[in-house]
Amino acid sequence: MQNSTTKLWRDLVSSLLSSNTPVVNIIDQVYKAYPKHFKSKDSCGETVKKFIRKIRPSKTKTSTNDFDEQIQTQREHLETQVQKKHDKVLAGKMAIADFVIENCKDALRERSPSKALSVLSKMPKRKTGSDELDPNSSTPQTIVLELSDIQAGTLISKESTGGLNEFNWDILCEYFNNLFIGVQEVTTALQKSSPITSLHVHMLGDIVEGAQIFPGQEQHICKDLFHQVIGVTDLIEDFLIKCLTLFSEIHVTAVCGNHGRVGKKGENPHWVNWDRIVYEFVKRELSKFTAITWQLDDSWWQIDDIYGYKFYITHGDDIRCWQGIPYYGIDRSAQRETELLRISDQYYDYFMIGHLHTPSVIPGVTTTKFVNGCFPGGTIFTMKNMGVASRPQQWLLVVHPKWGVSYHCPIYLQRGE
Repeated sequence: MQNSTTKLWRDLVSSLLSSNTPVVNIIDQVYKAYPKHFKSKDSCGETVKKFIRKIRPSKTKTSTNDFDEQIQTQREHLETQVQKKHDKVLAGKMAIADFVIENCKDALRERSPSKALSVLSKMPKRKTGSDELDPNSSTPQTIVLELSDIQAGTLISKESTGGLNEFNWDILCEYFNNLFIGVQEVTTALQKSSPITSLHVHMLGDIVEGAQIFPGQEQHICKDLFHQVIGVTDLIEDFLIKCLTLFSEIHVTAVCGNHGRVGKKGENPHWVNWDRIVYEFVKRELSKFTAITWQLDDSWWQIDDIYGYKFYITHGDDIRCWQGIPYYGIDRSAQRETELLRISDQYYDYFMIGHLHTPSVIPGVTTTKFVNGCFPGGTIFTMKNMGVASRPQQWLLVVHPKWGVSYHCPIYLQRGE
């Protein structure tokens, strides 16, 4: 005579079979409900399978059928697990997207009215020097501005550096104003001897400081990432519009840096980058200014052609650095890029990078390499760990149709009293 426990687990098996529950799941549930009735889970499995074969002989005639059923059960289990994982990842991405959208909306609500539409009308009339020069005796030239490593949102206090440096949002705004003054002064002086009507701006990346690029970064920023993006967008817009008072044409070529990356290094494609969002914002805001053109895509590098001279533009974060200027790292990187470009019959004359914060010019046999400066100057890390700091500056170059880069000078962002 069966005891009550045996009758109960058999009733449970019959009930689960009627609902088409897989055998593996039936065994799990029976053993979980009546663990003391069986010596082990394996013993429970053998007993349950015998009972099932007894009441369902047509479906369990051979061990092959039972094995196939287990395979199907495991497959269904794996599919369920994969779907759960997919749903979890998707839910996480949707949550991040909602978070980003809401914070961007908040930053936009706090945004001051853009000066972009009013700046141009208030600026003095553009002078090109063409009225004072004989066009037959003077060759038009082009100004090139390297603009990189702005790192908007960086916070460096006098206290933390012992008075060696200071950088915050107010200083950033002052530096942008000084950048325009420097470009204006150099351009005006050069226009006395040669007509200059066009400006090429090379944006080399690290436009924003970011928020999770290195541990503890939140202690070294004065604005969250969303306010960094909106704020520096306004600064770049106003700067480019002011430049329209000096030049009839402006061409912007842009690549992304490492500080604008989204997620951990390697987690997302290199073009998924907050720098790229800034570029797109500025491009859209200034779309009515047809004199400003853009060269922007997903690549980590660009070629800007000026009078047939090729400027290779990249950020430079893949170049290894040893104590200051990594001459050999830059040289090796330039050689690698030269070899890569040969695949598509391309070449370049000038190699332009940022990232290293140490402005320099490295001449070569066939190419000249320019390393751009930065806005913040020396940081706690570079000064404390490397003993390196540079004066905040950006490179300005003059390109001649015949001679290529005929002149270059730094635009210092800190101006003397």
